[in-house]
Amino acid sequence: MTEFMTAKYIDVSSKMEQINERIRLAKQETEILNQQIIKVNTRLNDRNLIETASNIMSLPPDYNANSKNSTLKLYKTLTGHSEKIANIRWNKDSRHLLSASQDGYMIIWDTLSGLKTNAIELDSEWVLTCAYSPNGQLVASGGLKNNCTVYNVVVNKLLFHPQRANNYISSSGSGVNGVESYPMSKINVNRSQYAAVFKGHKCYISDCEFINNNQILTASGDLTCALWDIARGSRVREFTQHLGDVLSLAVQPATSNPLFVSGSADGIARVWDLRKPTPVQWYHVSKSDITTMKFFPESYSFATGSDDDMIRFYDLKADRELSEYTLPRTLQQLHRSKRQSHYPNINRTSGAGGDGASSLRAPGNTGHFGTDSSSSTNSSIYSSIDSLGVISIDFSSSGRLMYACYADLSCVVWDTLKAEVLGQIEGHSGRINQVSVSPDGKSVCTASWDDTIKIWIP
Repeated sequence: MTEFMTAKYIDVSSKMEQINERIRLAKQETEILNQQIIKVNTRLNDRNLIETASNIMSLPPDYNANSKNSTLKLYKTLTGHSEKIANIRWNKDSRHLLSASQDGYMIIWDTLSGLKTNAIELDSEWVLTCAYSPNGQLVASGGLKNNCTVYNVVVNKLLFHPQRANNYISSSGSGVNGVESYPMSKINVNRSQYAAVFKGHKCYISDCEFINNNQILTASGDLTCALWDIARGSRVREFTQHLGDVLSLAVQPATSNPLFVSGSADGIARVWDLRKPTPVQWYHVSKSDITTMKFFPESYSFATGSDDDMIRFYDLKADRELSEYTLPRTLQQLHRSKRQSHYPNINRTSGAGGDGASSLRAPGNTGHFGTDSSSSTNSSIYSSIDSLGVISIDFSSSGRLMYACYADLSCVVWDTLKAEVLGQIEGHSGRINQVSVSPDGKSVCTASWDDTIKIWIP
């Protein structure tokens, strides 16, 4: 019996080796074919966006937020969270802002007054993302618990007396400057206002976004995206074809049947029609993780940010890359020196099968994507939380400015037409990990690991 089991084990191991070898060869062939496609497309492309805009005047480089002559002015600093802020989302009214923090709360802010209107207690403090419905009546969160939880927003009275507008909430309820503050338990805290809880994903949820007031889209470390119906509490469709953890997504704005684009640890951006389970377009972006994505205001172009510190701009109609944005050498050197001082024990390595996929590896973690599921999850969780490259992107309402957060390098302001750096938004004491422009384009919001949010006025 023992000899039989041993022979069976050897036979299974041999078959697995054969399968892995076939996968390796298939990936190698795919890469060769992809390079051939890139060469053909390159011959057809007469010029890129930067060359086309060569006759357009450059914008003045006066977007350094700490400068006296800066175009950006600090309007308000929102304080109240007691841990890192993971994500922020604007309401469609351009006044209210949703923030999700690892203190276990989401807070809805009135950005004009700086007051809080709601505090929502999360089902897990390990939150990675949040979303705001178009009508402002629902919010959602997702994270390491593998669930996407949708909450009803209860709108009641103001949180503060107008004369106490400078107070802030802390998790302990303590005040500042000797002035009384109110504990979370007394500030419109939603504890049981669940609209839906979606549990279909097998791994962490890295991103989520409302399609409309009844549907929400999620991206997960289980290599899939999913569309959910809130009223029915069920999954409508699953989107599968990524070969690595899906780390980011972006929904096409202002369209009745929007497309969405997803970015993954496999370095590929896939464009999906919500009505179809397979992608309608795809772009081989990078050999490293795609950590953030954002649609351009005109809805038919999008930008990707990845762990290789590169931002790439794609157009759906032209079906190609339009431009790349690389940090100037001085900023690259500063970025690398800060990275090495903050992450001395984390190495960047190529993924399994020789595909060159980049991952973050914690000390002692020797796994690769595609060979060990637990180490793959760990690697991409590090990419979701501790990304070393571009971590957030957004555009001004005209699209001329692009705001990009880099790990350990604050928020950089780009001229999208000239690929020139116009300045940096600084002022936080910790990493600026999120940037978001209000829908009306009149405010820029930055969130940080220093537990604060800042509102800037262009």
